[in-house]
Amino acid sequence: MKYSHIDIFDINVVYQMQFDNPPHREIAFVKVVFERLQSITKFIFSFRKEETIKANIDVLFFGASTNNQRSFQSIYDNIKGFTYTSIRNDNDFPISQSLYLSLPYFWSIIFRYIIGSSEQRQLLRKYPFEYLFTYGKYIVATKMLKSYSPKLLVLANDHSPQNRCLLHAANELNVRTIYIQHASVSNKFPKLTFDYSLLDGQESFDKYGQVSKKNSKILLTGGTRYDYFYKKQLVESEKKIGISINQFDDFEIVKTLCLNLKKLKEYKIAIRPHPNMKNWNRNWFEAQEIEYSDSSSEPSNQFLSKLEIQISNICGIHLDAVILGIATIQFQLSKKAIYDQYLYVSKGLIKKANNMGELLNYIHNRNELYPNNKIVQYFMASAFTSHEGKVGLFLAEYINAILTDVEQEKKIESEYKIQVYNF
Repeated sequence: MKYSHIDIFDINVVYQMQFDNPPHREIAFVKVVFERLQSITKFIFSFRKEETIKANIDVLFFGASTNNQRSFQSIYDNIKGFTYTSIRNDNDFPISQSLYLSLPYFWSIIFRYIIGSSEQRQLLRKYPFEYLFTYGKYIVATKMLKSYSPKLLVLANDHSPQNRCLLHAANELNVRTIYIQHASVSNKFPKLTFDYSLLDGQESFDKYGQVSKKNSKILLTGGTRYDYFYKKQLVESEKKIGISINQFDDFEIVKTLCLNLKKLKEYKIAIRPHPNMKNWNRNWFEAQEIEYSDSSSEPSNQFLSKLEIQISNICGIHLDAVILGIATIQFQLSKKAIYDQYLYVSKGLIKKANNMGELLNYIHNRNELYPNNKIVQYFMASAFTSHEGKVGLFLAEYINAILTDVEQEKKIESEYKIQVYNF
């Protein structure tokens, strides 16, 4: 078959990343049924007549999540000189079509299982439909790129199946690619195979193994997502402690922490679950008069700007807090300990409280929690530079230069004093 050659294991690297330590997600039965009904409805309507898009644009941006799109926003605000389109949802990238487009590849999955390694067979047994539907996703990605005919594809995620389908398809169709880091990374992330990889800082470069594909570039630009952090925020006058939750965390542990912190009468408490955990135990928190932040609509900088102290497990929001100058503490909120995948603790960016006593000590001695500038810059290359808060401006100009000529690229790199690695 035409697409039976694609590397379904490389495209689905996220399942390998999660295999040993899958996130725990608490979902009500009603919600599970509702999500399944949504999937079935999409599948039925996916048989509608496919519309052919004819665009011929310069740049195609793809980001399926809110956080991905926030990484693009400051670039959009500064674009001049080239045409672009931004896509993110099922109307633009009809994942539902991948269901029926994948069915002819059933025997390809069986063949991959027969010849696969022990680890690959385990993955196929655990995620059989996810791997089968890869073929359809790849077909949709290829059709999308052929329809829009971009000169450049910009992605803010390097590990989700949708993004990797687009990346692989772009490489086959000779469409140049840019990766913009949208969050902190771990050393489990896949090797960089983009033409241009724009990373937060040296720390990310080290985790990616300081390698990329031949004739590519890695630039330590700092994160575009922080540009809007430097806009003035309205800060509430009351003292507040924020707790940020991710999918590994346990409600009973979080609940106990909240009840203990409520004993600190001088502080209000605010809770912020990850965007994928919308309305997570919301009724309990609101019954306890704990403020609930909807992270799908309230950016992290708006949430953090209300706080004096931020607490969370291993989570990228620690870096957000450091950038804003908010005291932040790591505290285990999951049943099992999670390794320091972002190296925030081991590199001295944040402090870890091992028990409630240590946590309270840090709360009462916030001055111990602020890292020095050199450590911050190791994680965020733009920190304390002339382009701090202007990374989107640099990227808009740089994308224009990529579309123009190599000498213009070098000129802009030099003007902004960007650290560049050529491969």
